[in-house]
Amino acid sequence: MKPVFVTAIVSVLLFTAGCGSESSLPTPTGKGSIRAINAINTSPQFNFLIEERSLGTVGYKGSSTPRPFDDFEYNFNFEVVLAGDVIATRVASRVQKIDADQEYTFVLTGSIDAPTVTVWEKPEREFTEDETVFELQIAHLAEGFPTVDVFVAPEGTAPVVGEEVATLAFGELMPVREFESGDYVVTVTEAGDPSVVVFQSGPVTFGARNSLLVGVFAPTGNDIDPLSIIGFISNGDGAPITDASSSPTLRLIHSSQDIGNVDIYDDEALTSLFAGDLAFKDISGDLEIAAGAADLRITPAGSTETILLEGTVGIGASTRNNLVVFGAGGTYDVSAYIPDRTSVQTVTKLSLFNGASNLESVDVYAVGAGTDIEEDSVPRIIDVRTGARSPSGFIVTPGSYDLYATLNGERNAVAGPVTIDVARGDVIELILFDTVAPDVGELTLVPAP
Repeated sequence: MKPVFVTAIVSVLLFTAGCGSESSLPTPTGKGSIRAINAINTSPQFNFLIEERSLGTVGYKGSSTPRPFDDFEYNFNFEVVLAGDVIATRVASRVQKIDADQEYTFVLTGSIDAPTVTVWEKPEREFTEDETVFELQIAHLAEGFPTVDVFVAPEGTAPVVGEEVATLAFGELMPVREFESGDYVVTVTEAGDPSVVVFQSGPVTFGARNSLLVGVFAPTGNDIDPLSIIGFISNGDGAPITDASSSPTLRLIHSSQDIGNVDIYDDEALTSLFAGDLAFKDISGDLEIAAGAADLRITPAGSTETILLEGTVGIGASTRNNLVVFGAGGTYDVSAYIPDRTSVQTVTKLSLFNGASNLESVDVYAVGAGTDIEEDSVPRIIDVRTGARSPSGFIVTPGSYDLYATLNGERNAVAGPVTIDVARGDVIELILFDTVAPDVGELTLVPAP
């Protein structure tokens, strides 16, 4: 009788709905705004969902784009690809009522397989055209760092006890405060002791009629600063706030087998030698360089009579940069890029710079040590052109591997093997050099600086 009873109930409901003149669905009264921030260091990207609809992916120190939704109750979910998997697992869910004209920020902390989801809520700020203020919140999202004091003051203002805008422990958020627009210095000190400065920015321009959330994060392998501070504006875009005392770096790699040894100068007059007597296959450490437009000139080692190459490289504040000299037969060039040294705890990351002029497009395979590339082998990196760096590829399972380079779309090795033992979280950087044989390259591990 139970199935008949259920069927009868359904029939009555359908009949009632058909006779009604108005929808029985609730009517929204407005919309609230929703976004997510990932504060789990070394985590892969999380997929952020409202019910089963994706709101985007969020990597460490990143924010999803704020999205408006009707003021109902929703189930929010987070999914991530765990170590050893290829399919995402749902690792956290939270039911949250959204109210009209409110902003909701879902913050992930803790571990990737069981993250803590904290929701910060504040009223949406509507500025009038004649207002000259901005509103600011600061969040301590640097796991492993102690409680800190944060100061936001005009340049030249020393931090003094009692003048901090917030004292924050990990996971805490400063209440909303308004400031007049202008240039400010952001200073982070040990709690209660402004003489111990952990981080101090240069002047940062905060424009009027902006609603800002500034996140204080733990640094990654890409970061030079002692803390990584990101300012998020209302559309979710983030911009770094850098430490005034930190210098960017430039790493030099010589990948031209016939240009000879070179000197690199960073001035037009060739009086400031940045690096000298760089030989083919030399890889320097991270060398400090001023932020801004770096005018670089490359000459034969020990001589300033001939300039082999010259150009301007843009160096961002507090960034790590690589510069590769490559080419052959009198045609030479340089390629500048920011390497990816951020560790991800679920995989080994693998990247390649193709510095081989004779091998204009290559793939990279990682196969079990002592085995050959088989017909069903899948490349970890594909179609890396001469003078270009690949996006990061991944090795999911720890172990011992042979790395090979092949011509794009082929399985016959033109370089390798390079045998490596990898663990999850490792970051492997490779470069491909020419050899005297035009159809053979040399695959080389780029050492840590």
